[in-house]
Formats: sequence, C-alpha cells, structure tokens
Amino acid sequence: MLTTPLDQDKFTALINAAVDGIVIINHAGIIETVNAATLAMFGYTEEEIVKQNVSLLMPSPDREQHDTYLKNYLSKGTAKIIGIGRDVMAQRKDGSQFPVHLSVGKFTVQGAIQFVGILSDQSARKTAEVELEQLRKYNYHQDKIATIGTLASGILHEVNNPLAAISGIVHELQWGEAADDLPESAKNLLTIVQENIERITNITREVSDLSTPSSNHVELYSLNELIERTLRLLRFDKNNHDIDFVTKLSPDIPAIEGVPDHITQVLFNLLVNAIDACHDSKPMHVVEIATEMTNQAVLLTIHDNGTGIRPEHLNKVNEPFFSTKPPGKGTGLGLSLCHSLLKEEGGKLEIDSTFNQDMNNHSEKSHGTTVKVWLPQNRKN
Repeated sequence: MLTTPLDQDKFTALINAAVDGIVIINHAGIIETVNAATLAMFGYTEEEIVKQNVSLLMPSPDREQHDTYLKNYLSKGTAKIIGIGRDVMAQRKDGSQFPVHLSVGKFTVQGAIQFVGILSDQSARKTAEVELEQLRKYNYHQDKIATIGTLASGILHEVNNPLAAISGIVHELQWGEAADDLPESAKNLLTIVQENIERITNITREVSDLSTPSSNHVELYSLNELIERTLRLLRFDKNNHDIDFVTKLSPDIPAIEGVPDHITQVLFNLLVNAIDACHDSKPMHVVEIATEMTNQAVLLTIHDNGTGIRPEHLNKVNEPFFSTKPPGKGTGLGLSLCHSLLKEEGGKLEIDSTFNQDMNNHSEKSHGTTVKVWLPQNRKN
C-alpha cells in the first residue's frame, strides 16, 4: 500500500522504468494506472486513457466481449487469459492493430480486486517470422522448380524423341511419293495428327521453360509475354477448362527492367487466387487480364467474377497467414509474398472487391475481385 507521496513517486518511477507496457485496472475493467511505455505503445496521453475501459486498447471482437470475460472470471473463475498469458492483437489510438504478448495477474488492495497487465510489443518478432517464412517459401519454390526441372528434362527428352519420329512419318505420308494415292479423308486425319504433335511439342516446351530455374538477374522482359506464357500453362490444367480467360493486353507497353521470375510468381499467385474464387461461385467463370501504360508505370489488372471477398476480410487479406480459403487450401502467404516480390521490383499491389452471395446475378463485374499491380518501367535497385 502506498502511504506517502514518496512511496507513490517510487512506484511511478518503477513502472515508468519498465520497457514493457503496464496497465492496472479495477474489477470493472476501468484503467487506473498506466506507465510511459503503454502511452508510447498506444499513442494516448494519460488523460485520454485513465478512467476508460481497458477494452479501448483492443480490436473487435475482444473489445465488445471483454466485459463478459471479466464477469465470467469474477463469478465463475473462468480464465481466458488471467494467469496464463498469450499472444493477442492490440489496437492503437489511430486504429492500427499490432501483436502483443499479454500476461495478466490478479491482486487485492484493501479487499478490492485489481488486475495488472504486462504488454510486450511483438511487432518486430512477428515481422521477422513473416520474412523468414517468406524466404523459406521462396527457397522452397526455387528448390521445387529445380527438382521439377531435373525430372522434366529427362521426361521431355524421352517424349520428344518418339514425337520427332512420329512427326517424320506423318510428314512422309503427307508429302512423300505415296501422298497422291491417299484419299482426302486420310489426308485430313494426318493433318489433325500433325497439329496435335505440334501441340504436344509446345506443351513440353512450356514445361521445360517453366521448370528451368532462373536467377535473380535483372533484365528487360515483356510483361505481356509473361502473361501469355503463364496463361498457356494454366489452360493446360483440366480443372481450369471452365475458366474463360479474357486478355486485353496493350501492345504499347514498353519492356520492363526487373527479375522476370519474380513477376511470374506474382502472376501465378494472383491468377490461381482468381481461379479459386471463380470455382467457389456458380457457372460463367471469367478471369480478365489487362495491361496498360499509365504515369510512367505499367498497370496490370486482374479481375474475376467470383463471389468476392467479405467486407470484414478485405482489410486482412494482405496480412501474413490470413487466408479465406478452406484449411489445407492455402497458407495465407501468397499475397504477402506478392507484396514482398513487388517491393523488390519497385512496384505495388492494390485489391478491391465486391462481395455477393447471390451468384444467380451474373451481370458483368456486379461482384468479384479486382487486383491492380503497378510496375515501374525502370527498376530501382
């Protein structure tokens, strides 16, 4: 018990010396004391925060439910966090959220129950964890591509040799000495065979190009060509045969300086997200891809007519580990990785979405998600 002004001064000096936030509340959840670290962490003045409900420092849904948590503990002894400690999200005065480790203890002064919370800002640790996971995922992608490349090169060699032989035989039948004796129906069939041989050859070439590990070497590349190549590969997947890929690629956009593999990864992530969103909706699946030049930057736009993103999720989709996909369908790092790769390229990404559960409404762009990517013509190192 603080009986003298000197005791009070010592107590104030003690808690203000702590690097972690300290918040003392009464049994009703009203803030009675905070230290300097708490004020710096949340952006409040002491006058703004003392005598306010501690839920002021919490985002939804904890903000609305905290009083219930406290009443349940006092009446039933049901502890959500008291005496346990765990990582939670906190909310600053400006509305921004950040991760903290919160530990709460209970004490009694003159028969009155009070609680003390110790808050440790985990922003730096969480950022490091995300960066490490992104690096792991990127390296895993590179290793996987290298493994696929080694396997693919052997398979493609075995496939291309008989294809070349078959193609030679077909060519001989079409243009050799016996060609004039073939009926027209046989010639038509040979033309179809030759066209499909060329199709298989193109597929193997695309697989070979994709599975060849690329470096982080900066070079000039055509965004339109990367888009076309990525779409050709996605069209090969039978699961995407119900997707109508509509391209509006401007022929006037210049070559871009950067790392093509970075942009290819971004394209794959964004297009796979668009395809997944369409598959979650009713028929008439459309993914539109457009490019144009604007204000010294190349603009890539990808729009899908899926159900869209729920409003309460839209502000969270860029957060690492957040995913709107079912468990096992996504890590929640795809968009985060896109942001990191685009940052290296000097670009940026924005998402806009209109949610609509009534998928009987198929009017153009009445719902769905639009992703815009800006890429500078010249990469800033």
